[in-house]
Amino acid sequence: MTETLEADRDEFASWCERRDLARSLFERLSPREQEIAALAADGLSSRECADRLRISMKTVEKHRLSAYRRLDVPGLAGLIRIYLEAGFFGVTIAGSGEAEVADAVENASG
Repeated sequence: MTETLEADRDEFASWCERRDLARSLFERLSPREQEIAALAADGLSSRECADRLRISMKTVEKHRLSAYRRLDVPGLAGLIRIYLEAGFFGVTIAGSGEAEVADAVENASG
């Protein structure tokens, strides 16, 4: 029983470290990059992001590529992995304004 509790405790500590690292990586992004990354991770295409945010598709793609670079991931799958590990699914940031995204990221971190 004690071994199981220690293993669970170690696994939880490891999960917390991965979550905290993912959140610190996500916080490297600008508010607009966070917003677009959240929309992309939620499954929206660049066109759908552009329509929702009322910006050009080229601007969305520029922000997505910048987010990939800052997160040091090759593409969407890596972005989604970080987004999941950070625990942001279920946090309403997709489609929010920049201030709301920043607030959601801060609240999820607390």
